[in-house]
Amino acid sequence: MQHRQLVRNSALLFGMNLVTGFLHYLFQVLAARRLDAVAYGRVLVAMNAFSLVLGLLGVIQFFVVLRQGRLRRPGFIRGCSWFFSLFTLGWALVYFAGTGTLLAGRLFSILCLSLPAVALLGVWLGVAQASHAFFTLGLISFLGGLFKFSGAFWSHSPEQLLAALLLGSGAALLAGLLLTGRGATVAAARERSVTPVGTDLFFSGLTAFGFALYPAFDLLNVRLILAPELVGRYGQLQLFSKVVYFVPIALLQVTFPLYVNMFAPGGDRSAYGRARRLEAGGLGLSYLAAFFFSIAGPWVSARFLGFSTSHLDIFLVCVSMVPLYGLMSALQLAASRKQAGVAVVAVMVVGLSFLGARSCGLETLRGYLWFSAVVNTVLGAGGQWLVGQPRVHK
Repeated sequence: MQHRQLVRNSALLFGMNLVTGFLHYLFQVLAARRLDAVAYGRVLVAMNAFSLVLGLLGVIQFFVVLRQGRLRRPGFIRGCSWFFSLFTLGWALVYFAGTGTLLAGRLFSILCLSLPAVALLGVWLGVAQASHAFFTLGLISFLGGLFKFSGAFWSHSPEQLLAALLLGSGAALLAGLLLTGRGATVAAARERSVTPVGTDLFFSGLTAFGFALYPAFDLLNVRLILAPELVGRYGQLQLFSKVVYFVPIALLQVTFPLYVNMFAPGGDRSAYGRARRLEAGGLGLSYLAAFFFSIAGPWVSARFLGFSTSHLDIFLVCVSMVPLYGLMSALQLAASRKQAGVAVVAVMVVGLSFLGARSCGLETLRGYLWFSAVVNTVLGAGGQWLVGQPRVHK
């Protein structure tokens, strides 16, 4: 892939992810405005706990990318996709119609209904990503976000807000089913894989777990060591940090299939340096965005979001989120190079934050924000050092 094409694909996917992320952002804004702090905290905890379960989506997507888009029995997968997309959409409509009483009050159970749809969605996202069909990849995510946000308008309880996630999952699966080309999938299924299935499954599972854990572990820390009302407060601050998170995520989605091809036997690694420089530029833009939000954030939150905050709190929560890109980059490159030790270290090192948060005796949200900003920056820089430069085989 040429440098100009890499930049263009990154810009395209970033733009679509930005719009999609804005829809997810507005979803959380609606949730924050319609629920009190305790109920909003419950929804956030349920969503972030389930994000670890949603790692199944990442496992399958990363697995398909590592297999370079190869699928076996694509007809069976397509038939299952039709069934579970309609099933999930149907359950969401039951809740919006006000008849979803069976699972009322069981937030996690509602979200589990979308698990098969999310798993199958990972297949079609992986096929699109492995094929460098980044417009299709972005469009599938956009349609899922659009339906999720639309469902939020009909929601007035925690159960209905999470049912909106069902609506988004079913819509995204249906979009992936309709938009992903069948011909390319069937043709790829006839090709022979270059690495064992077990190896790719191990790296895809570890990578998906890390990608789900990195943006969630700070909230889990806050949930375990601070008062319940501070959990909702931290969730409100995260409305800013998640925006600056979009740039690295878009870049990593573009570069991952590129790295998989580079480090495959006989792969061309000439574009490695340019890809890494592009990722570094995106990281710099994220820090600039963090500085901008720290200036404008208090005015935006007071005028449009319904809560007040400080410049420093916004800056700290953004700075704690951005450097996690270093760990994500390390994990992604380790999977591409099949470096098991590096991949395991990149995930397990997060345990230092869990241990440190408890040993420091943190009792205030501001104190935790300082702790998180420092620790995550160190972990992110360590991740960048961990990946280093690849050995070039001639």
